[in-house]
Amino acid sequence: MATKPTKIPGAADDAAKSVPVAETPAPAVAADVPNAIDVDLATLKSPILTRQGWLVPAPVERKA
Repeated sequence: MATKPTKIPGAADDAAKSVPVAETPAPAVAADVPNAIDVDLATLKSPILTRQGWLVPAPVERKA
């Protein structure tokens, strides 16, 4: 009596392996955008875009 080969759950088919996957390009960063470490956080008044992401000033504490 012959047995059927067991299929492994989650295993990819051979046809799916031969299809190339397009690589997502990294977003372009403008040359005039500063590095986050170069921004003085004490003088930050509004959000600023850096090469590493957005820097946002700390919220102002209100006196009650």
